[in-house]
Amino acid sequence: MIVFISYSTDQSVLAGKIKRELDAFGFDCFLAHEDIQPTQIWTDELAQNLKKCDIFLPLLTVNFDKSIWTNQEIGYALAEGKLILPIKVNIDPSGFLTKYQALKFDTSKTFPLRKFLEALAANDEYGSDFRDFLIDVFGRSDSYDNAEFNAGYLVRIGGFTKKQMKRIIVRSMSNSQIYHGYKARDKVLNHVAQSDYKFEKELMRKFRSKMTG
Repeated sequence: MIVFISYSTDQSVLAGKIKRELDAFGFDCFLAHEDIQPTQIWTDELAQNLKKCDIFLPLLTVNFDKSIWTNQEIGYALAEGKLILPIKVNIDPSGFLTKYQALKFDTSKTFPLRKFLEALAANDEYGSDFRDFLIDVFGRSDSYDNAEFNAGYLVRIGGFTKKQMKRIIVRSMSNSQIYHGYKARDKVLNHVAQSDYKFEKELMRKFRSKMTG
């Protein structure tokens, strides 16, 4: 999922910190001062990245409302019907953003990833797409620790459809970091076992064999 981070220019360091933390999880974050090359037309690049983003993330700091650019970015995100999740650092949402529940961020701590993911999952319109994204992130786990971490979020978020649960099963069988990582493996096995969905007997036989072999 593509995240457009909107911020006042004096907060480029903080915006970069958020970008790195979200990118590390699996998001694809756009940050103007890092992602626009000097030879590119600034306004065109902003418009293109706003258009293709899935999530609009306004970083609410003291100078945010004073920026012409951030106000224009908000207007574009609203017009395009983007999923908007304000990040409150030290000011409350104002103007058109007041109708959105902001996520509080204490900058002395790490970005509140758990609450961010839970907010995405709770969104009625985008929750299903987010769960598909979460399954993809889980399926790409590149270490035992990463697989355990991602499996933990699968279990915590929950709410998957039968089709999505089947994807979890298939992705688990295709990644050795999952089926050989006993912590991730146990989380997935328990999650599937507790599901009310019924799957094909042959699929489940292969799944249990792979995960316990």
